[in-house]
Amino acid sequence: MIYSLLAACKKHKVNPNDWLLDVLFKLNDINYDGKFFELLPLRWKIS
Repeated sequence: MIYSLLAACKKHKVNPNDWLLDVLFKLNDINYDGKFFELLPLRWKIS
């Protein structure tokens, strides 16, 4: 599963290190309840 997410980062030209760090921080944020699809590499952007 992790390999697939990292491959998706590569496909969408997202830095995997930045993406993973940002996602791990946002997973603890209560405001992201139910919006986890926004954290996928396809839709991710640095905020």
